Formats: sequence, C-alpha cells, structure tokens
Amino acid sequence: MKTRTKTNPNPLPAALLAGRGTAGKTPPTGIQHCKNPLQPAALLAGWSIVRKLKRRERKTPSSRPQAINGIPKGLAPLAPPAQGRPPRRRGVQGQSPGAGTRSSTPVRRRTGGSCVKEVHCPVRPSGGKSIPFEQEPRLTCISRTLPESPPPWTLHSHDDLCELVLICEGEADYSISGQEHHVRRGDLIIYNSGVVHDERSGTSMPVSSYCCSMTGLKLHGLRENAFLPDGACPVFPSGAHFEALRDTLSIMFDALSAGADGCAPFCNYLLLGVLSRVWALRHRQPAAPGAAQNLLGSRIKAYIDLHYTEDIRLQTLADGLHISPYYLSHVFKDMTGYSPGQYITRRRIGLAQNLLISTSLPVSEIAARVGYPSPSHFNDRFAKNVGMSPRAYRKAYLVPTAPQESASPSSEAPEKPEKAAKRKARTQ
Repeated sequence: MKTRTKTNPNPLPAALLAGRGTAGKTPPTGIQHCKNPLQPAALLAGWSIVRKLKRRERKTPSSRPQAINGIPKGLAPLAPPAQGRPPRRRGVQGQSPGAGTRSSTPVRRRTGGSCVKEVHCPVRPSGGKSIPFEQEPRLTCISRTLPESPPPWTLHSHDDLCELVLICEGEADYSISGQEHHVRRGDLIIYNSGVVHDERSGTSMPVSSYCCSMTGLKLHGLRENAFLPDGACPVFPSGAHFEALRDTLSIMFDALSAGADGCAPFCNYLLLGVLSRVWALRHRQPAAPGAAQNLLGSRIKAYIDLHYTEDIRLQTLADGLHISPYYLSHVFKDMTGYSPGQYITRRRIGLAQNLLISTSLPVSEIAARVGYPSPSHFNDRFAKNVGMSPRAYRKAYLVPTAPQESASPSSEAPEKPEKAAKRKARTQ
C-alpha cells in the first residue's frame, strides 16, 4: 500500500522547525497527520509540554494568583467600565476625588464568592445657615386634626407658645394677623406668640393637619417664642420635603400618644430636626412684597385685642379716635375681613374654646371670663359660631383616659374642698 504525503509548497525554515527532542535529526519537510493538521511536529511537542505543566499546576496549588484578562484574580473588576468614560482616578488615602461631595457612593465588595453592594451616604456641609438659637424650644404638645374632628378654633392667640402647622390634606382660608391666606396640602404655617389667627375651612375639602406647640424658643434678633420676624409671610410650601416632615410629625404624635418612657426627649430632638428643615425652606423662599401699613386699622385692632373681654362700645371707640363709627367699621373690615362686632365675638369664642379644653372650669364661669355675663347668651353665641354647644365641644375634645392639664398656670382653677370630697366619695 502506498503512502501519499503532501508536499508543503512553502516549507518552513529548519531553524524554526527545530525543537525539543529533535536535535540532530533532519526536520521533516512535510506536514504530519494530527489533531490540528496546520501545526508542525515541533510546535505540537511544545504544546504537549505546556499541557503537562498546566496539569501539574491543577494538582499542585500555585502561589501565584491566577489572572483574568491579564489582571490578577483578586484585583479583577466586578463589572467592566462604561464605554466612553475615563477610568476613575484615586485620590489621597484611597478616596475618590469627589468624596464628600456626593450624596451616596456605591461600593462593591466580594465576600465568600458573592457580591455585596453597599451604599455610603457621607455627611457633608449643607452650605445653608443654621438656626441661631439662643435658647432651644421645648415641645409642649402635638395635635392632629382629621376631617371628622370637631370644628377648629376661631380667632385666638397664644401668649407663651409658638406653633408650627403642616397641612396634610384639604384646603382652607386662614386669617393670620388680619391677612387672608389660602392654604392647601403641603403648606407650612408659623404662628408666633401673640399672633391672632383663625381658620375657616370649607365643607367640600376639610383640612387634615399636624400642629406642634413649643415654648421657650429664643432666636438671635427675634423676640421670645417667635420663629419668624414680625410681618414676614407665615405661610410657605414644604415642596419635596412634605412627606419627610409629615412622617416625622406622625412619629412624634404616635410616640406621645403611646406615652412610652423617654418619649419626651426623643420628640424634642425630632422637633429640632423639623425646625432645621423648616428654617432652610423658609429662607429659600423669595421675600414677600411688603403690604401697605394701615396705621389706623392697626391701632383699632391693637385696642380690641387688649379689651375684647370688656364691654366695648363702637361709638366710644370712634369718639376716642375722632372719626365716625361708619368710617371706623369700614377701615377695620378692609384690614381684617371682619366688622368690629364680628371680630370681638370671634375673639371671645376662641378664648372660650381654649378654656373649655385646657381647664375644668364650669361653662358659666367661662362665659363670665370671656365677656358674657349671661350663660344662655354665651351658649347661643358659641353654638352659632362653632356649630355645637360648649359642653358638647368639651366632650368632643377631651380624652377620657388622659388627665387634662392647664396650658398656663394662670388659667388653672383650684378645686374647691367640697367638690373634691364629693368626687372622692363617688370614686370609692
């Protein structure tokens, strides 16, 4: 049987074909049959040596790290870099050049053959102004108003409290220091101490809100219990921070409602965080254009705010200002939206609401304190403005399981010994 061999038209040089185990032998001039008919015998011998070395490395662990694409396995990247993006340069002490300027920096780590992704959020200076506290406030109470809650308070003010209100749902018209403000979901309202305010929400979109009352607040350059300068716009939107503020106030309300140990300092610290965010939001708002000062209306309002529990005659007030009663009513209503008589009535009802909730005074004594000697006349006025009787209003607001404390020491009424003895006998 004849064996046919193919002649290589372009034989390789003898020096190239010379290899291990072929020294002194004449290299073949043809191509032998093998798995890869394109490789000469010398190259096949070299590949066999490489295969033997690889088998030996598999059996014996090597001290050298294996490489992936020319990079040691322990240093191999977990994901290829994005196309068109230059490699990230390392900064001092292993930090990236932008460290501290990003809100979050993803870091990948390999643990036990699995990849764990961690997100680091570094604390960085906000660049804004911090609250210039001279004395930090103390939270006195937090309330939540729901659409099915009792009617809101009418015209009233707080002499020793500053209030922060967040509107969660609905729309309403608020009267604050004689100015009308239409508020809606997401709006923040600041009531400095002594500021007279009123709420008139519509039945179609009732208001749901949180209200924080605080005392002992003192900021640099402002009077006590004032978070904003007098005359500044007290209503501004919370914007993208609405949900965070609402959730924080909800946590505070739930903690105080549960009455757990240590909830008071916990809520006070949360209050400082809320005020810090509100302070930053307030100073990002453009300054409101200054309204023209109604000096005559301001004088009338200041006098009524001091003497609304007394018997005020419109004619006497007009004579003291040397103007007609008609002109006085026109100027006052143009400024506040109420006639002098309506304003006095709403101030009295607002004070009565405060006394009904914060004290245990009888209704007849509350009527006399707010300027109504006749209890029946007081009941009629109260029901007309609030929508329910004074006793029903007190029952709707009071919580039976929680003792009610007075808002201020001056408004507390000491219990008579006879009543205390009767109450003690009933409990026994």
